[in-house]
Amino acid sequence: MLEAAKGTVYYVSHLNAGTVSIIDGDNCQIIKEIKIGPRPYGIVADESDDLYIASDRNSKVTLIHDLYNYDKS
Repeated sequence: MLEAAKGTVYYVSHLNAGTVSIIDGDNCQIIKEIKIGPRPYGIVADESDDLYIASDRNSKVTLIHDLYNYDKS
């Protein structure tokens, strides 16, 4: 969970679906679903509010820069 300038944003991983939902905490609506890979876990935020999400089945890490930009490595 991060405190965004506009309100609270939640990030929820779905292990079976291989996705992460970005949820607007103020109105409880899904903003975006991001395909991470098999079994996403370990959501970690750094001091810049970038998020890192690991997938334990393919050794990939997804970096979410903000609500709309993400990279896989």
